[in-house]
Amino acid sequence: TVGESSSQICPAVLCFPVTGWEQPVGSDLEFPGTAACGQRLGNNHITASGAQVLAEGLRANASLQFLGFWGNKVGDEGAQALAEALGDHQSLKWLSLVGNNIGSVGAQALALMLEKNVTLEELCLEENHLRDEGVCSLAKGLQRNSSLKVLKLSNNHITDLGAEVLLQALERNDTILEVWLRGNTFSPEETERLSQRDTRLLL
Repeated sequence: TVGESSSQICPAVLCFPVTGWEQPVGSDLEFPGTAACGQRLGNNHITASGAQVLAEGLRANASLQFLGFWGNKVGDEGAQALAEALGDHQSLKWLSLVGNNIGSVGAQALALMLEKNVTLEELCLEENHLRDEGVCSLAKGLQRNSSLKVLKLSNNHITDLGAEVLLQALERNDTILEVWLRGNTFSPEETERLSQRDTRLLL
């Protein structure tokens, strides 16, 4: 288990295969099947400094496909470190940063990662603090991304303004299949209208 101190985190932790993924009770996360090369590092009190150490491990790992990093405390600084490491990563397909206190600055870094990365298929960012500003950054990344299939943005204080920007990005992206927007601040009327505009928005 990864401890609270970043000094306890070794990049080599990313090198061990995972023979199975267990879904936490009450979570809507969808984990890959068995025999995958990945790591579950959720709920380990990992802060930005720990994320920076793990980012170095990501750069040295050419086979990691799945990284579960939910419920930590990486914030914008940690998200930036991970995003920089993943821009050129050639194997990661699934990344969860659910509930990590990530705001618009971290979202901007993740957007730049999406512009470069060509393997990531699912990015889970639920229960952060992206708001419309962060979503606008991610929308820019989506316009230049050709690999992502699922983007989860539920419970991020997003309004109709952010959803409109996402819709514009989806017009330029025919790869993405689902954008989760549940639990944000849409009125019933806005929810119905947005759903009709693009069925890929899940509200």
